[in-house]
Amino acid sequence: VLACTATEAARAGHTRVPARALAEAGGELLARVLAAVPLSRVGVAGGDTSSLAVGALDAWGLSYLAQLAPGTALCRLHSEAPGLDGVEIMLKGGQMGSQGVFERLVHGTGG
Repeated sequence: VLACTATEAARAGHTRVPARALAEAGGELLARVLAAVPLSRVGVAGGDTSSLAVGALDAWGLSYLAQLAPGTALCRLHSEAPGLDGVEIMLKGGQMGSQGVFERLVHGTGG
């Protein structure tokens, strides 16, 4: 799922949504999705976005699992919240990763 939040005015170029506010909203959306839907693996793209997304989760730690591509880590979330504990999360910097990184996220680490 690719999510973008903007008002109609922002889409028309009249108002800009601050990047940090958009990234924080993305983190809050991820937290709500993970609270409502049992998922085993998710991915977040964008360095600052990834940091803010993890910060929005009720997790006390991350452990490294694998590198899906250069600059793209697959980690396991650790949390007291049953829906979060053990969820695998890909954290990818903005210009990092390879063309097939999202396929490796969906189908397994592969390499």
